[in-house]
Amino acid sequence: MSLMQGYREMCALLEDKLEAWFGESEEGVRWFFAPGRVNLIGEHIDYCGGLVFPATLHVGTYAAARIGREEGVAVRSTRFDRIVRFPLDAALAYREEDDWANYPKGVFSEYLTRGAKIPPLEIFYHGDIPGGGLSSSASMEVCTALIIEAFSGYSLAEDPMEARKEMARLTQYAENTFNRVNCGVMDQASVALGRAGHGMLMDCETLDIRYVPLPFETHTLMIVDSRKSRTLASSVYNERRAEADAIAKRVGAAFGEAVLCKLPAEKLDAALALFSEPILQKRARHLLTEPQRVEAAAKALASGDLVGFGQVLNAGHRSLAEDYEVSGPQIDFLVQHSQAFSGCVGARMTGGDGSGGCMLAVVEQERVGAYCAEVGEAYTAAFGWSPAFLPAQIGPGALEIEKNHSVMPQKEGA
Repeated sequence: MSLMQGYREMCALLEDKLEAWFGESEEGVRWFFAPGRVNLIGEHIDYCGGLVFPATLHVGTYAAARIGREEGVAVRSTRFDRIVRFPLDAALAYREEDDWANYPKGVFSEYLTRGAKIPPLEIFYHGDIPGGGLSSSASMEVCTALIIEAFSGYSLAEDPMEARKEMARLTQYAENTFNRVNCGVMDQASVALGRAGHGMLMDCETLDIRYVPLPFETHTLMIVDSRKSRTLASSVYNERRAEADAIAKRVGAAFGEAVLCKLPAEKLDAALALFSEPILQKRARHLLTEPQRVEAAAKALASGDLVGFGQVLNAGHRSLAEDYEVSGPQIDFLVQHSQAFSGCVGARMTGGDGSGGCMLAVVEQERVGAYCAEVGEAYTAAFGWSPAFLPAQIGPGALEIEKNHSVMPQKEGA
């Protein structure tokens, strides 16, 4: 089954669920999909304006939506057994009891603040993104933005590519302010601007993107879910963001460089000498060397050098675990056992906080079965529960799906 056929079948099921929960209506239902993303390399430098290298996955957030019969917005998810209703009011407030629905609420609030005329809506969501670290929140936010623009006719810019960039910035701002997660723009931009079969060499200051074909013909990109939960709002993520801001101010004052992660490599030693505090020196070392790994990874993939790419992944995880200290025992175990597997060229954690969530590995296709068995058995013996393995496909960015078995044309660059 093709990815698009799978998306259509999922959305058709969601349409049935929407009618079951909200009742039958003569209003037409529209279907939407926004992917999750895997960050191949370039962790914790998006909020410093650095260069990152994400790619969009074949899993994500699906939604069926229609004009509502009551004022305001009603949302429901397959994972939570109640409808959440809220008014179409720019002064919407975060409510703990609304749980997941605060993510779409934040996006609605931002569009209303900008003057979008949004009709009453009924929306049914479903997500199939495993674990953490694959941008489930950004996926839902961008999916919601697509719905709002589709039903309101509102656009953030005339140029399609610029409109998608602004959509990414708006949804990032919603997560920062409404849901109090101080994330960078990479997740939302990846979801909004992804391209099937390609990684995105993305400048997080400008959102300029160079699409790089991913040569995984003989290897499989494996996503491994530790099945240990974590949430960015309650993790060390915001703490690291504050440390990075302090580092950026000191480096900027010393070198006149406005963007921390664009400091030339030859100035690395001098920059690290600015920090007498061991913790800040370690944090700075990761932030200043990770951009070099992003460039090396993109160069390796562009030339088809998967072994070289794997070595960059290994070095990236070491920096995250030792210098930035955002990994955890379950993820470290999976990464170490993956790196030791003879058919794996490289592995690292992915996402802002490796205290739970997922890691990625590049494994020879012929050895994927043996990899899952060997790593899975070792992990289960160590922790008492099994990990989940997802052979990833690099799918398209966010889109609306037509019901006549065709797909809405993606905007240029998306």
